[in-house]
Amino acid sequence: MKDKIKLRLEDPRFDNILVMLCPHCGQGNLHHIAVTMYNRLEEDGAATVCHSEIESKAGYSDTGTTAVITNHSKDNSNNPSLRRSGLRIALECEICETLSDFCLAQHKGQTHVWMEILEGKKYGY
Repeated sequence: MKDKIKLRLEDPRFDNILVMLCPHCGQGNLHHIAVTMYNRLEEDGAATVCHSEIESKAGYSDTGTTAVITNHSKDNSNNPSLRRSGLRIALECEICETLSDFCLAQHKGQTHVWMEILEGKKYGY
């Protein structure tokens, strides 16, 4: 299990919008690069996994990007929630190039959020 890192947010600048900060360097220049959703129809059941990522030959630019969507089932190994549905958003810091996951998990009617720094993997999927 990866270490859970407290979510760091910058104070609102305008319109009450918070900026998510990199868990490594603390800068607010994070790019979304992939999303993985784990959907369980029942507690402790098998999850249907939907993964979408941006493939780009131009790095951060929107030029030449495509979305890849894949579906899998019964693979709960990276689900942030031990027993319910979960969501991972893979992020890459523009400043320090750290890869991290923004994680959301359901637990007893609550939604828990945290960050995980990815080491030795491209994405948390």
